[in-house]
Amino acid sequence: MYLQIGNIPSTTHCSLSQEGSILLALLPIPHKAKSLDNKTETCHNALLYHSVLNLVLSSLRETARDGVQLDCADGWTRRCFPILQTWIADFPEQCKLTLCKQNRCPRCIVPIRLRGEYLKDEHAATLAIRESCDVWRCIKEGEDVEDTLGVKPWQNALWYFPRVELYDLPRTDILHTFLLGMLDHIMNWTSAFLRKHHCLQLFDSIWRTFPPYPGFIVPTRTFLQVKQWQGDEFRSFAKVFVIAVALALRNLKTEIEREDFPTCLQCCHSLISFIQYTHLSRHTLTTLCLMEEHLLRFHESKKVFLEFRAGVKARTEAAELGRDMRMEEKAKPPAPMSCTQKQVRQQLLS
Repeated sequence: MYLQIGNIPSTTHCSLSQEGSILLALLPIPHKAKSLDNKTETCHNALLYHSVLNLVLSSLRETARDGVQLDCADGWTRRCFPILQTWIADFPEQCKLTLCKQNRCPRCIVPIRLRGEYLKDEHAATLAIRESCDVWRCIKEGEDVEDTLGVKPWQNALWYFPRVELYDLPRTDILHTFLLGMLDHIMNWTSAFLRKHHCLQLFDSIWRTFPPYPGFIVPTRTFLQVKQWQGDEFRSFAKVFVIAVALALRNLKTEIEREDFPTCLQCCHSLISFIQYTHLSRHTLTTLCLMEEHLLRFHESKKVFLEFRAGVKARTEAAELGRDMRMEEKAKPPAPMSCTQKQVRQQLLS
């Protein structure tokens, strides 16, 4: 766990020499207990995690409640109240912090079937951020918050933190949400789409032909040889990903390809454009409108990847179900022929 000052440039607090980021604590990783079942072990690990958070952040809780005298840059001494502003982490870490289920949103109460969709004004009530007091009240009244709110009914270390709303701490960041999240998904969907239409080898050959230029990491391996991408590689390859997809899909042969190829390219272009806009240091009304427009286009065109968006478990179950259905069809005895079918067969044989 690292502690950083939020109102300084990222190049400063990420530099080791500037000491803008300090190591606060090393969180324990408990060993797997063979004597406990999965549910009991999950509960034990979560309680241990939040017990450590309670111990580490105990001093900050007191200063956030009572305040502390700090020397300001203008030479005056003022009473300040340092609080937790945000918690930068990936999605599993956010679920661990908020004790949220993996299939629910750590911030709002959006239904499971609407996660990942572009929600408009009519779903404003489901996008409301949870409140710690409401969750704690429901637990005390004996409600099943795990089914209704998607929160596990365990003690959270940040529920009673002064001037902090727990479910407002997880925020969207470029690295975990866009590069390691959305961009990783779109690359996997696109590679499956290209494999289906026999264009993956062409895309792979194009991937190795990009020349070097400042700010771009030249690929040393083919696209198919890379098993895991890093953040710097995602930032670099996002600049040429749409170009490689456009070149691989330039040959339209069938009617289906004439309809699906432009939609695939539109989806990739909209997401990459949205991610590039997020890197701007400041935004205007024009850039925000463009981001909203690209996000809407992405959600409208992502239906072309619907068959590739299923999880591993869903794809495995579908394959097993299809195999069982084919075996049942083979095991069925042939249906008896009717009189008309017998007459036609005799005429053909004669």
